[in-house]
Amino acid sequence: MRDDFSSKTKEILAKRVTYKCSNPECRKPTIGPHTIPNKTLSIGVAAHISAASIGGPRYSEALTKEERADIENGIWLCQNCSTLIDKDENIYTLSFLKEWKSNAEDEAFKALLQKDYSNTPQLDQIRPYAEAELVWTSSGKRPQGASPKTHEIYGDSPISIMQVIWYNHISWSYDLKIYNNSSVGLFNLKIKKHPSNTSFQLKDIIPEINNLLPYRDLTLRAEISTFLEGTGTEAVALIEPRFPDRIQGLRLLLEYVGENRNIYYTELILKGKSLKIFHLDSIPADY
Repeated sequence: MRDDFSSKTKEILAKRVTYKCSNPECRKPTIGPHTIPNKTLSIGVAAHISAASIGGPRYSEALTKEERADIENGIWLCQNCSTLIDKDENIYTLSFLKEWKSNAEDEAFKALLQKDYSNTPQLDQIRPYAEAELVWTSSGKRPQGASPKTHEIYGDSPISIMQVIWYNHISWSYDLKIYNNSSVGLFNLKIKKHPSNTSFQLKDIIPEINNLLPYRDLTLRAEISTFLEGTGTEAVALIEPRFPDRIQGLRLLLEYVGENRNIYYTELILKGKSLKIFHLDSIPADY
């Protein structure tokens, strides 16, 4: 016996993605006008992520009857895509479909916040705007061994561990969050460091071919580091500021392509704890 969704659950699933297919490669509208004026035509399906009955795709015995018919187990798709996901469970896994659902609902929510472009110059409607923030995540020190200076200063006299002079590797970790704050996509994003930024390193690599959908974002891990020959107390004092002097004035250039195939630039300059953002139409000469 099938554990089907209620009519109310189906309606909510559809509305949460504005009646669009949740497959990111489809996004087809699933409702429209019927030839009869007082009727609508629907090609949408409230599909089960984990099958509604034994033997179905992705069936889970761990789910109760109520959980199987719950909205958390549903995803809104067009008829074609609802058939597609049941043809190959190795590709269309539980986690894969849940990600589809989450991203589709996130996209619908961000569309609600979209600016009204009716009075915006046409140029600004087609130009993407990449923006960013730098978020501190952690700081730390890793002793790399004791320095001979300890013996030079104290000789064989008893000292506390905090008086020992160490070779310390000091690091600050950050998330560089990049946002497409525009109604059009941007493509083939590249990040260029200014030649003056010797200690700032990106830990993640962006694929050469990439895209960032409207109102979406991506996060890249970054780090700055240095070595200190000093005591533990000195190391703690050095890492205490989350945005130390050595990262101030950080300059990064975002280069990306718009849907019109033009190349655009955004320069980021760190002042204090914030990135100042400058949208440019050409690359600065000192890059």
